[in-house]
Amino acid sequence: MGFVVGPAVSAATKDTQADIGRHLTSSAHRFFRPVGAATILLGIAAGIHYGPLTSVEAFLGTLYGRTFLVALALALATWLYGENVTSKRAGEISKSAPEERPIAVRKTVQAVLVEQVGFFAVFVCMMLLRIHM
Repeated sequence: MGFVVGPAVSAATKDTQADIGRHLTSSAHRFFRPVGAATILLGIAAGIHYGPLTSVEAFLGTLYGRTFLVALALALATWLYGENVTSKRAGEISKSAPEERPIAVRKTVQAVLVEQVGFFAVFVCMMLLRIHM
């Protein structure tokens, strides 16, 4: 999303950037908050149900368990970063003065890129979990 929306918003007029920022912020909160939480909860359930995690010792004593915990920590960190950093930066687009909007857009795009790195890291952990099974 950041690779498409970011450049498009950056190229828009400053008034349009404010409108887009306002709409993106409200839409993103309604969508990403429950979807992110559900994805993490379903990941926990799937990892425990389909994986070899049958005891507390399995979480720390096996490669699968440690990879699972790293994936969970990365997923939670990425979700919290989106909730606390990216969403605030997106909200600043519409609240900033017109001459400061390009900077607010750039900061928001940077925050989205950090989230995408987090998603990629979680995805790599998921592939490793599949290999470890």
